[in-house]
Amino acid sequence: MTEGGPALPFSTKFLYGFGSIAYGIKDNAFAYFLLFVYVQVFGLAPDLAGLAILIMLVFDAISDPLIGYLSDNTRSRWGRRHPFIYGSAIPVALTFFLIWDPPAGITDQGLFWYLLLMGIGIRTTITLYEIPSTALGPELTQDYVERSSLIAFRMWFGWWGGLVMWNLLWLFVVYSSINGTEDARYNAETWVVYGIACGIVMVIAILVTGVGTHRHIPDLHMPELSKPDSKRSAVMDVLRDIWTTLNVSRNYRILFIAYIVCKAASGLFTNLTLFYYSYYWEFEPSDILTIGMTLFIAPVLGLKLAP
Repeated sequence: MTEGGPALPFSTKFLYGFGSIAYGIKDNAFAYFLLFVYVQVFGLAPDLAGLAILIMLVFDAISDPLIGYLSDNTRSRWGRRHPFIYGSAIPVALTFFLIWDPPAGITDQGLFWYLLLMGIGIRTTITLYEIPSTALGPELTQDYVERSSLIAFRMWFGWWGGLVMWNLLWLFVVYSSINGTEDARYNAETWVVYGIACGIVMVIAILVTGVGTHRHIPDLHMPELSKPDSKRSAVMDVLRDIWTTLNVSRNYRILFIAYIVCKAASGLFTNLTLFYYSYYWEFEPSDILTIGMTLFIAPVLGLKLAP
């Protein structure tokens, strides 16, 4: 742990954290909307929708460390991280939009493959941004406090990005439902608009972080590449690193397992939220919007009430 280094300017922290809006939007959409929309709006069988989401997660678990390996071993005049940050912006926006706009008249089997391919697409493209940008943070400063501050900015922007787009969506649903003849949450066009709006915000957020931290590239740590071992592939390197990490200590393994259990419980809750809101509680869009708006107040109250 290193302390006492120069403080990063507020502008760097702000611009670095701003890009997390993109991940926050994607995370919020996949957690709360994806299963509901594909089952209740697009008509995909629940078992097929669940299977597609499961396969996406397995693929994501493989692609994350591989992209991290590629970023670590990239050498360019833009450093190790920024080529991935810039390169991810348009693909992230495009794949996010496409997942909410499946072809009309597609069969159930076709819809399954469409969800699977587009889901893998958005998860891979957002990983192209998220992994290198996360690694960029510790390279911007060696100071422990400043690194913690950078992480706080990332988390703040990610959380608020997802929450703001959640509420804007339900504001649009409320308006469309009042002026239409049906509940707009079940209208496929609603989700096309959502995909377009989110895609635009995501590409802007990613580019803001890339451009905003670009001036720091000459100062970023660039270790020498180790000599390649022809007998060992990149995949084996990644697997070896994962195995080494998991065997650091017994306490780490316990924490790792506990985290998986917590995330599984959280995923179950978030994916079923809209089903409960819509069919158990029978909430109107305005009710869901009200719930979303209260989430802006909760963290402020928590900050004031916490000891």
